[in-house]
Amino acid sequence: LGLEPTTESHTGAITPPFASIPTRINPTTTTPPPPPSSSARTKSHHRRTDLFLTGIVILVNGHTTPDATTLMRLLHKHGGDLEKYETSRVTHIIAEQLSVAKANIYKRQKKPTPVCRPEWILDCVEKGKLVPFGEYLLEDVREDGDRTTSVQSYFNKKSDQSCLVVRTN
Repeated sequence: LGLEPTTESHTGAITPPFASIPTRINPTTTTPPPPPSSSARTKSHHRRTDLFLTGIVILVNGHTTPDATTLMRLLHKHGGDLEKYETSRVTHIIAEQLSVAKANIYKRQKKPTPVCRPEWILDCVEKGKLVPFGEYLLEDVREDGDRTTSVQSYFNKKSDQSCLVVRTN
């Protein structure tokens, strides 16, 4: 293999057996390695447009069309992820239908996780970008008259209640 055993040099220093294998950075040289080429620099600054689902983590609840494996492959291909259990990473739940009990649980959450139909993922992939999920929200968990179209509007419910201050002397 061309490996030399550990030897002792004339200065008394022990040379390790892999000392003859060249390394990328040699600690004995004082010159820095050459800078990366301009094409390598420009590639690192460009964002990959095919990873438009980065940050999206779904949980598939029940049977869906397409199935969970197909959704997982689409997500992974475009930067997203799939969890098998409900964790804090889950940003969206994908379902075609929910039981009344499960729908009520999701409705009453302090910070509700959007429950969307699987068509949302398919349309994102078809359009090549992240589309608003509002029109894909499952009817079972949508509040009466709630037709949200953005993430912000989903979490910021309108408050029509005013505060009355009564002063007593």
